[in-house]
Amino acid sequence: MGLLLDFNVKVDEKSAYLLPRSEHSRIKAGLIKHMASEISVTLQPETLSLLTAIYEFGPGAWGRFLKRSQRRFSGRFDPDKSLLEYLDAYFDDFMGWNVSPEMIKDWLCESDSVTRLVRQYAPSSISSAAEHPLLALPQYPEVISNTAEVRNLLEKLRKFLEAVDAEAENGNERADRLLWQYAQYGQHWDALAGCVVPLDEPFLIKLSEKRELQLKDPSKDRFESGKPLVAIPSKAHQLVVFGDAASNHVNVSVGDPNVELKNDWRLETEHREAVWDVQEEKSSAELLAFYDSRDDRSYRLWLKLPLKPTGPGWVSRMVVAILTITALAAFASFSFHWFGAGGTESMAGSDVAVVLIPSAIAAALLLVRESSTLSAEINKEFHYVTSAVLAILWILTLILYGINRVDWGN
Repeated sequence: MGLLLDFNVKVDEKSAYLLPRSEHSRIKAGLIKHMASEISVTLQPETLSLLTAIYEFGPGAWGRFLKRSQRRFSGRFDPDKSLLEYLDAYFDDFMGWNVSPEMIKDWLCESDSVTRLVRQYAPSSISSAAEHPLLALPQYPEVISNTAEVRNLLEKLRKFLEAVDAEAENGNERADRLLWQYAQYGQHWDALAGCVVPLDEPFLIKLSEKRELQLKDPSKDRFESGKPLVAIPSKAHQLVVFGDAASNHVNVSVGDPNVELKNDWRLETEHREAVWDVQEEKSSAELLAFYDSRDDRSYRLWLKLPLKPTGPGWVSRMVVAILTITALAAFASFSFHWFGAGGTESMAGSDVAVVLIPSAIAAALLLVRESSTLSAEINKEFHYVTSAVLAILWILTLILYGINRVDWGN
């Protein structure tokens, strides 16, 4: 769910146009209504309007509020508490209602069964309006005149989904598909395009867009620990739609000359289950391509791409690491002789040169600007650690000089 950057779509070699977000939500809510009619479950007009609001929800304001909360609470960040504060501010500032936190908690309890049901069909997301229907109230098309209407809306949505869930538990596959569709539409914004297609022959859809590359695992709150200093293969994570056509082809290429792909890439479902095979695949250091046309493939897949610096990049890192280790070992050795039993209590200028010259060369190599932000991100941890070690060496040498522990041979 998010903005489209450099988005381009062609259908049968002809340009298509994106529908507005309000039209997206109306079509998606209409599909849910159609699917409900197929299993003889009634969808009331108020619930249909709430579904339209859920699918029109954009997490812009809510996302900004979350970021502020994360900075404010740091390691004690509680998404549920942030949701309560956000809703309290919304009802107070925009609706003009004096709503107590207890009343909002009561509404959240009313929608709790909806939240639990959605989590059976999609990974939990604090920004999913399908999972947290109260987030969609700013997009609700009708006028909500009092707080009792809010609870009434949530109750009707809960009863509708519970009726569908009862059908699903009885083995109705269409009901199960409806619940999956409800959860997915609330978590992902699928762009809908208007186009003209030939009805009497196959046609090809080409889609491209720029996406933010996620180097942090979306399923984890922190970077993985315990990795070696010099060999830190960063992983890129990208969610791709892989089941919306008769066959799907995914191509990934690396445009950065200082970064290449490792060969142990993998695919996972949204529930983090490994996908071990696709019908065809081809991978190299610069390109990854895979294809599948089986009917039982997952609709969305997480693509995990281990990245590493190219050969020249590794050489540069090794040189910096060797120079830094040399300077650190020299300082440790001289310190033992300077201040150890029977050692001298000053260091000669030649000793300073052995420590500072390798560290100065290493620092100069570190200061060379990376050719891209991707290279800089992959090498970030290595640069931070090495820079800290070099800075400590220089500071300790200056301290020794300041307390007259350096003998320049005068």
